[in-house]
Amino acid sequence: MNNWLFHHYDVQKGMYFDNLNEDGELYYFSSDMINDSVWNYGLVSRITKDSLEKYIIFCNSIGKATNLYIPHKTSFDDRILLDLGFIRPESDDGILVTETWMKFTHKKYVVKAKCNIKEVVTQEEKKQFIDVFLAAYGGEKTPEKPYGDLPVEYTDALSRSFFNSKFHHFICYNEIGNPVSVASLCMNDGYGGLYNIGTPPAYEKNGFGLAVTDACINKWFELNGKELFLQTETGTGIDSWYNRIGFENLFFGSIYEKQ
Repeated sequence: MNNWLFHHYDVQKGMYFDNLNEDGELYYFSSDMINDSVWNYGLVSRITKDSLEKYIIFCNSIGKATNLYIPHKTSFDDRILLDLGFIRPESDDGILVTETWMKFTHKKYVVKAKCNIKEVVTQEEKKQFIDVFLAAYGGEKTPEKPYGDLPVEYTDALSRSFFNSKFHHFICYNEIGNPVSVASLCMNDGYGGLYNIGTPPAYEKNGFGLAVTDACINKWFELNGKELFLQTETGTGIDSWYNRIGFENLFFGSIYEKQ
């Protein structure tokens, strides 16, 4: 079983994740606030017809959609998944969605942007963070940003994580004081995860995303973190950017949804 998926749940619980259901070697990570397969999916230790049939029954018993996460190193026969109605979702342009999981090794960058970074500590800063987050992740879908407008449930889930010692939210302000980029560090038992890293289109390519990512990395060091990871879309250029600044690939994974 892939331990990084459990670390992902542990650091995220209280923001986008809420529950972990278990039944033997069947596991299901889920959100009480968000309904999509990004935050509601399960794991099966071995992909066989028998284990998948048990998994379908398990999902029905807990009232959850039968979404399955499969790391690409997993050995299985695609025909088993197809016969039981599992398919990989496609993006709007017909490309199968694949995630790259990455681990921080060392800094391979220098922050050059002229900016000011602050950790969110006030209600006004919280509002600024959410506004920048929505501007960065909303709007028209593109290969680099395959999100479109996020449902309001995302900001509701994000909102509840502020002013909690487990979650560290950072805002980057440009030279004239405009909030231009955001990122979050989520911590649990020495493991850190980077989330919500985003810069609105009007402020991209100025180094602000790197600056706010650096703030999260520095906070992780300050908290004596032992591992720092993230996941991002494969093949959009974002994964290559993380490689260049000091993250190495751990594995690839995909969601399968039962039709």
